[in-house]
Amino acid sequence: MKPQQFLYNLVKKAFCITTVFLLIVLFIDPYGINHWGFKIPRINEIKYERVNIDRLIKPWEVYWKQPKTIFMGTSRPHQSLNPEVLDNSVFAPAYNAAVPASSIDDHTAFIQEYIQSNPSLKYIILDVFWRYWVLHNKDLQVIKQAESDASNHQCYDNFYIRVFTVLCKFFSIEGILDSFLTFKMNFSKEIAGTYITASGYLLMRGGDSSCQFPDYGENMLKQTHGTFHKFGENFFHKLSNLYDVCEKNGVALILTILPEHSVSDHFYMETGQFVMLEYFLKRLAHYPNVYYFSSLGGLDQPNPYWWDPHHPSITVGNMVLDSIKTDKPNSTIPDFGVLLTPQNVEKIISHRKKGLKEWMAANEDYILAYKETKKKYLPIKVISPTDPH
Repeated sequence: MKPQQFLYNLVKKAFCITTVFLLIVLFIDPYGINHWGFKIPRINEIKYERVNIDRLIKPWEVYWKQPKTIFMGTSRPHQSLNPEVLDNSVFAPAYNAAVPASSIDDHTAFIQEYIQSNPSLKYIILDVFWRYWVLHNKDLQVIKQAESDASNHQCYDNFYIRVFTVLCKFFSIEGILDSFLTFKMNFSKEIAGTYITASGYLLMRGGDSSCQFPDYGENMLKQTHGTFHKFGENFFHKLSNLYDVCEKNGVALILTILPEHSVSDHFYMETGQFVMLEYFLKRLAHYPNVYYFSSLGGLDQPNPYWWDPHHPSITVGNMVLDSIKTDKPNSTIPDFGVLLTPQNVEKIISHRKKGLKEWMAANEDYILAYKETKKKYLPIKVISPTDPH
């Protein structure tokens, strides 16, 4: 065989093989980014491999789907808020753009990006998890207005970089391997425990947790090493800036405070952090459109309402969205879905403390076990909730 003919055959076969693999990736669509593709049950309907790169895909989805409402926040709304609950409401269509382990800075960058890429955006529902933002934002800096105004082009650049990154992963060896894994898992009768749905939230199988989390206190003491951080005023400057960005672009920013299990409140009280929670609620009460969702009225009991003490289940999430959809607090659970204001914040805090006392009285075994565990980790360094003015 002549060298020219050999080279021609080699290029031809390589082209055919590459084309076949590209068609497989486009058809299986392991990350759910091909919006012109087909979803076939037992073939490619569920995108199991998307979990690992969901953070990159969120901006892509917001751009393509053009939702009217997006959910934002940490893993809490990511695991509990199903946008489909808001169908046939003023908020529809909705999309869950929450990213686990995200900070106030992440939210600001994402929101600026989403506003530019999605002219249809009218509502942003942002869940604020006070404790995570305390521990992960020790050196917050105020966003200057000049920096905010000059960031428009940068946000566009970030969006295109994200799209390019997703496409590179999609059309790669890893994309091919993930396509085969996607087909294998769809075809298998054993359905994976978690996956990202088409509306962006993390669906978790196996039922909600119904235990009292007996090891929670010890696990938290191990993680914190006995030191608890304080809020800086810069956090609230950044939050105010976020409101300003949304208002200037005609987007309504709605804050939610999802509930936590009573073992969390007990831990906060025992370690002196509850004062930070009170301070947080009192400061948020001066911001517009802040909705508080309590864990009172049975949600703290061993019922199917929790993945873990910080993550309410989809059952609770549906109740939250029903309250937002109807613009009414839950009629059976105290303080569930109430608008937080300077006038009612003290009452809400009082109800939360009362609920904690009732829970402690009903769970004496847990309280005694925690006291014994706490002795291993003394002394605990408790820090004032705020920076000095």
